[in-house]
Amino acid sequence: ADATRAGELLKFGETKRDESLNLAQHAAWTTVASAIFNLDEVITKE
Repeated sequence: ADATRAGELLKFGETKRDESLNLAQHAAWTTVASAIFNLDEVITKE
């Protein structure tokens, strides 16, 4: 994992990052959540 890029990703948001969380895992789960929320199935309701 690239700690610099992970840190850049986690700079954004309404709250500060919880420093007790592992940086690489936090960035990875943030990316997973972002991908899920961007799925068409999540955005649209039929």
